[in-house]
Amino acid sequence: MNNTNSLIDQASYSLEAAKADLDLHEAELQAAQARYNEARSRYDDAMQNFLEADLLRVCRWNQMYHKLIQWKEDHNGDTLV
Repeated sequence: MNNTNSLIDQASYSLEAAKADLDLHEAELQAAQARYNEARSRYDDAMQNFLEADLLRVCRWNQMYHKLIQWKEDHNGDTLV
């Protein structure tokens, strides 16, 4: 019976240690996810700002793009030209 109790104690100790390790890594994962989300948000904002700034450049492509946008507004959202 002593041998069984010893095995149960060892298993219980291993389980508690594994649970503590799991809890620690779950907290690290949540912190990493929060950092990722913040970085993703900053990236998305920077990309949007870049795209908006790029459309202000004077070039043939942007001229045609703005004509297409105007066409879409003038024709109820239809872009078939």
